[in-house]
Amino acid sequence: MKKFLFASLFALAFLSLATVPAFAGSVVGLSVSNGGGGPTFVFTVTGEFSPSELTSGFVQVGDKTFQLNCVQKDASTVVCHAPKKAEGNVFISFGGARFWTDVPEIPVPDVQEPSPSSGYCYPVIDFPTDDQYFNQGIDDWVLQGTNCQDAPAVDKDTIEFYSQNYDETRPYGYLEDGWEWPGGAHNNNPGSGYYIWY
Repeated sequence: MKKFLFASLFALAFLSLATVPAFAGSVVGLSVSNGGGGPTFVFTVTGEFSPSELTSGFVQVGDKTFQLNCVQKDASTVVCHAPKKAEGNVFISFGGARFWTDVPEIPVPDVQEPSPSSGYCYPVIDFPTDDQYFNQGIDDWVLQGTNCQDAPAVDKDTIEFYSQNYDETRPYGYLEDGWEWPGGAHNNNPGSGYYIWY
C-alpha cells in the first residue's frame, strides 16, 4: 500500500510539473525608461522567446492590468512597451519573471530658454502614432523632444528631427503662433515650436 501511495504521489507531482508553462528563454535583468509615449521595459534575457511568450507579459498598476507589446531584438534583449497609463509603482510579469519597479516620470524639457551652452531650445511636436491614438486614447499633440540651436527660430524654419515615437527622422517646421490641434473636441495649441511638416 505504501508503494502504491508513494508511486501515486510521485506520478501526481510529475504531472503537475508538466502542466507549468516552461519558457524557452529566461529573464536576468530589467531596465525602465519613459519617453512620454508610454514606458519602455528592456529585459536582459538568455534564450529565445516564442511569439506567444512575447505576448503573454503584462504590467499591473493598482487594479488595472495592461498587456505588454514585446519584441525580441536579439538573443539577449527583449523590448516591451506599455500604455502611457502604466505609471508610478508597477508590477511586471514577463517570461516567468516578476518585478516591482517604478516607471520614471515623463521628462519635461525647458522650452525656449536661451542658455550659453545650448542656445535657443524649442519643443518638437507631432501627431500621436496609430497605437497611441487607437489603443492608448491619446487625442492630442505628442512632444517628441527638444531642438536646441544657436540662433532664434524664424517662422517656417525646417529641421530634421529623430522621433522616438515613430522611430524615424521626420521633417518639422517652426510655427511662431503654434498649431491648434485639428481633431477632438478641445482647442489645444501648445504655442510656438517645431511641428510635423509635410
